Amino acid sequence: MALFRARALTTRLGFAGLIAPGMTKRLLREARTADIVHIHLARDLITAFAARLLQVAGHSYVIQTHGMIDASARRLTPLVDALFIRPVVRSAKSVMVLTGAEKSEISRIAPVSADRTVQMPNGARLASSPNDTNGPRHDVLFLARLHPRKGGAQFARMASALAPLHPQQRFTIAGPDEGDLSAIKAELESSRVHNVDLLGPVESSSVPTLMARAKLFVLPAASEPFGMTLLEAMTAATPIVVHETAGLAETVLQHNAGLVFDGTTAHLVDVVSELLNDPRRLEVMGRNARELVEELFSLPEITQRVLAEYDR
Repeated sequence: MALFRARALTTRLGFAGLIAPGMTKRLLREARTADIVHIHLARDLITAFAARLLQVAGHSYVIQTHGMIDASARRLTPLVDALFIRPVVRSAKSVMVLTGAEKSEISRIAPVSADRTVQMPNGARLASSPNDTNGPRHDVLFLARLHPRKGGAQFARMASALAPLHPQQRFTIAGPDEGDLSAIKAELESSRVHNVDLLGPVESSSVPTLMARAKLFVLPAASEPFGMTLLEAMTAATPIVVHETAGLAETVLQHNAGLVFDGTTAHLVDVVSELLNDPRRLEVMGRNARELVEELFSLPEITQRVLAEYDR
């Protein structure tokens, strides 16, 4: 593994405006002897620019988009697609997409033959023992960026409604602020509940512990493509509650690994309350969640699928 210093070409685009000249030089040098290059592609100036250089130079490469090439109303999106994404997609040996919606968006940008497109889920590293919880499970957990899209404020409204009814239960909100912290704080202050914890950012090394002590993981985000935190929760044998438009919603229901809600706070309150009042059901769903990851989303399983795509 090699790391390269990045700097902002423009601060207006956030991470998408970063460049890494040293990485680009190293990539072009290494590509001369590589059988194939695997690029995790997004609409940014690091991965998209690197892929475009490989395409111009005639190297063989595959792209994997992880839900990052989605429909966007940003003004610069058509320009980025025309200069980078469209030619890169057209020349890729394989296009690995995360969801059906992303496949449709990429087909809109640059039609790709069916034999060069494959749906490839994210994978999770399995802990040695999902039962190592370091104590009883007592949290209903939200762990994500505190961005309005993720639904942290809606989780806070749900927690404010249920906390007085479940005084022994902890409701925990964790994640770095990306614009929604003030709304979350306002909701909690107005409700004056005492069993809701607002942790702020947490180290990645703390995530498995947080997941393992949660009896339920709730991510209210609408149209969540996949959500690595959902996989991390299920890896810890923690059932999940997701929006009905989430990419994993149907799979979760099919495997009885959690429940979905219709997007309204009232329904979210009903769904979470239903599960909190049925510990046995939570336990069964937790086991199913772990088995679901082992069957479909473990890193060894995904690795074999990626290797098969290289061979093809």
